[in-house]
Amino acid sequence: MQLKNIREIVFGPKRILYLIIILGVIIRIVLMPISAHLDLFLASHREYLLSFHGIAVLNDMTELILSGYMFLMKPFLPHLNLLFSILNNQGTVDLPQFEIYSNFSRILRYIFILKIPYLLIDLVLLYFIYNRFASNYRDKLIVFLFWAFNPVFLYAVYGVGRYEIFPIFFLAWAIYLTKNRRDILAMMVIGLAAMMRMPFVLFLPFFVIYFSKNWKDYIKFTIIGFLPILLTTQLIALVAQQNLFFDTIETGFTDFFIRPSVGEGFNTLAPFFIAFPFVLYLFYREGLFIKTFDRFVEYLGIGGLVFYLTVYFHPQYFAWISPIIILIAIRKKLTVYLFIFAFLVFFAITDIYYNTIASTLMLSPLSNDFVKTLGGLRNQEIFFNFSLQTLLVILHSLFLVALLITVIVIYKKKDQDERL
Repeated sequence: MQLKNIREIVFGPKRILYLIIILGVIIRIVLMPISAHLDLFLASHREYLLSFHGIAVLNDMTELILSGYMFLMKPFLPHLNLLFSILNNQGTVDLPQFEIYSNFSRILRYIFILKIPYLLIDLVLLYFIYNRFASNYRDKLIVFLFWAFNPVFLYAVYGVGRYEIFPIFFLAWAIYLTKNRRDILAMMVIGLAAMMRMPFVLFLPFFVIYFSKNWKDYIKFTIIGFLPILLTTQLIALVAQQNLFFDTIETGFTDFFIRPSVGEGFNTLAPFFIAFPFVLYLFYREGLFIKTFDRFVEYLGIGGLVFYLTVYFHPQYFAWISPIIILIAIRKKLTVYLFIFAFLVFFAITDIYYNTIASTLMLSPLSNDFVKTLGGLRNQEIFFNFSLQTLLVILHSLFLVALLITVIVIYKKKDQDERL
């Protein structure tokens, strides 16, 4: 490295960006070994069965990829068989096993190793995609700060320990390709995101509408978008005798998209199937007159927020639209604060409803005894005067209001939209 470049890093304006990156990496490295959700062990057990014993019981493509990683890391996981020899009556992992695993002498090292792919992909995401979203120092500062300290992303990827980073990476890549007008490749990549996590298919129609100029384009781009899902799942069906396409359809749609969120019994309603097509229609109507990349990204964000507003979902899913929020934040900074506020409210809802399983209990690998002394929000004195149902109603109302305001802020047009 030349002396001029070293001087620029140490004394130039870029030093702030490098400092932010270093702090972001430190936070991630600290979180990697000390936090894990029950789902991490459930997924790791399935990956262990395939990589150690050749038994395929997979939930999605990401577990197949991580099974390959676990196979390569076998020399560094010598006692993993002892860990996963402790199972419940159904031959899987539950809360009692989670507590046992958390007390395992090598658990910090094992969790850290299992999360290494997350960090590597995260850094690739930052340098090759997020870094190129921003065209000047001010925009880069916003992007890097959001990447480093975004509590939604840190919680989902490094706290819970699930593999949300994989589909998020492909979503961000698809958006980057769209910005560079690489339509066919962008459709294939968004198809890969849906292959990793089936609910990501909700973003696919926005890409189709944005790229299409006539009905032939609509058919062509729809087929291209679904090809990665169909081809890879059928390939796995041949190799592992497991049809992941129908498995992911079941877990991706019946569990989340179709599960009603309004009403009870036979009077239930899934508002997603009313609100989401309406958003697509608005985007289509605007596109008849003019299509802009900025407006495309904003409608992606609105589509994701409608998902959170109208269906049942897990708290870590909130990180899915992180790359979209980063892009919108460059022009509309208020969306970042609203997004984070909505997540914190939803995190409180999750903690109160599930009672620490998705909050403080995740720190059990650090110290099981210490975590037991923390408790959850429902055990805090400030909430003693409220019933559990009242707390949930108040918080859920705040959550919906925050998301609705976010949708309004994003939907509001700005004159400086980039025209294509």
